[in-house]
Amino acid sequence: MELICEYDLMRLKRYAPVQKGIHFLTQSALHAYCFQALNYFNYAFKTDATNLSQDELNRLSAFYQNHGIKNFMVLSSLHEPGLLEAGFKAKTSFVKQVLPSLSVMDKLGNTLFEKVDTSNIALFTKTYLDSFEAGPKDLVEVTTNFSQLLEQPNLELFLMKDQEKYVGVVVLFVKDTKALLAGGAVLPEYRGNNYHKEGIKFRINYLLSRNAPSSIETWTYANSQSNKNMTACGFIAKETFHLYASS
Repeated sequence: MELICEYDLMRLKRYAPVQKGIHFLTQSALHAYCFQALNYFNYAFKTDATNLSQDELNRLSAFYQNHGIKNFMVLSSLHEPGLLEAGFKAKTSFVKQVLPSLSVMDKLGNTLFEKVDTSNIALFTKTYLDSFEAGPKDLVEVTTNFSQLLEQPNLELFLMKDQEKYVGVVVLFVKDTKALLAGGAVLPEYRGNNYHKEGIKFRINYLLSRNAPSSIETWTYANSQSNKNMTACGFIAKETFHLYASS
């Protein structure tokens, strides 16, 4: 699965601070996002090439504690020995992948892609959460926030459908002339059927059929099946970011 809450998208703050339950910390190069209803949205990172200081870690811990979050993650372009000493666990890294050759790709099958609007945003939210195995605490609250994504002009959401069954989701984000495959996942019971690859190729072809972007990139977990699928579709690794989780 690709990451809808990846580093570049977080920096763009496509989730508005006024949305219910979502909170931001922005202090110089230090950034943190908090959403109590969705555990994996609790990320922190720095926008400069320096290690996290003890003072910054204290500020992050206080920020999350103030919002009732016990565990959070730190994303870093550097190794963070200080976080390991503080009891954080090193998790699977994120890889930023780019597509060097922008050309139309052959589809693998007959999967359909249904554009998401107000009529099916609730179905998209549930399918998204089940596909990412996110386990929401409050489905209504997450749906409320996801509904506001429909107001973002640069973001497009799709349900993946095979005949009458919904099998997963894909997300596409375009900023200026740069495109991001911003989230894609398949329901557990339908994995292993090339749906994820079809989602990759659909979005590439969709982009190229419109105003072709200057670049297409994505973020995946290192050595994951999604990472391998991206590689099979022509993406190459550009940067690696390390992920640390509090315990």
